[in-house]
Amino acid sequence: MKRVWITVVLLAAGFIACGRNQKIVSLQTGTPAYELAVDLAEILPVMHPDTNRILAHSNIFHVSSGELIQFIHNFYGYQARSLANMDRDQLSQFLHQALNQLVEGKLLLAETKKSRIKPEKALIDSVLQVQYDQYGGKENFLRSLENAGISMDFVMEDIRNKVWIGEYLNQYVEESNQITDEQMEEAYQAYQQDTTVSVRHILLLTQEKSEAEKREIRGRMQDILRSARAGEDFGELARQYSEDPGSKDTGGLYDQVTRGMMVKPFEDAAFTVPVGQISDIVETRYGYHIIKVEGRDSGDKTMDEMRPELESRLKDTQWRVIATSHIQELWVTAAVEIAEF
Repeated sequence: MKRVWITVVLLAAGFIACGRNQKIVSLQTGTPAYELAVDLAEILPVMHPDTNRILAHSNIFHVSSGELIQFIHNFYGYQARSLANMDRDQLSQFLHQALNQLVEGKLLLAETKKSRIKPEKALIDSVLQVQYDQYGGKENFLRSLENAGISMDFVMEDIRNKVWIGEYLNQYVEESNQITDEQMEEAYQAYQQDTTVSVRHILLLTQEKSEAEKREIRGRMQDILRSARAGEDFGELARQYSEDPGSKDTGGLYDQVTRGMMVKPFEDAAFTVPVGQISDIVETRYGYHIIKVEGRDSGDKTMDEMRPELESRLKDTQWRVIATSHIQELWVTAAVEIAEF
């Protein structure tokens, strides 16, 4: 099964650096990124563009504060201005996360360039078409980027690099992603316990929200949770409040969902909260959820009947494990050092 590390362009959690120029990046006076760096330096002086301190050292490349701020500005566009509203601790945490992701992207891209793999144009075009479709067409997508202050050139390069890196990781992982009989037996035993679950849920999105906004959203979710536990109809609450377009109109219902189809925190709650009960607030990368478990069923298929599906699930899980281990090795090999600020 092919995997490509692609996320929705404007909601992506990862950063891929262009990585073509190993010179120390500095910001030009008067540019939006320069002005952003000046504003952030009021909170963290190390970010001042004229200082341009090196924030990450390695034996392959160095990352300056200018490169980090330029990338954040490229990625977030006008939204990057909201960083100036953070306090010192919040800003430091955000910038460290962004720096780690930027470094990881540069490490992966450098390793990908050593391989003989070339990014597939057809795959790049298909990923781009997905973005167009999600915005109702190319014109709407381009208009959204313009309104957000994000360059189409940056988006194209970001997609190209993610596709390229995804192809490299696919090849790397496939060389060692073998499933043993013991793993198959353990997976089959887990299948025989609880295989599917039917749940209703309410989601309040927190992607791209500030910490202050997330606190306000969590407070709203706590109010909804109190209403649900007080006996109000969960389905009606989902129709009224949920921000999940895939289930809102059906009262938050996801029927007969199998293991491996949900993000981990959601799945853990769905398979552990007693049937008929409502979970506490569950946080995932999408936002805050509350979950009502409607029912669970255990599997009755034979091992041979389940083998293709179980093997696919196991390979999916091992793909992530092997890829993560490889990325950690790249950090060690490159002797990356991240500055404190």
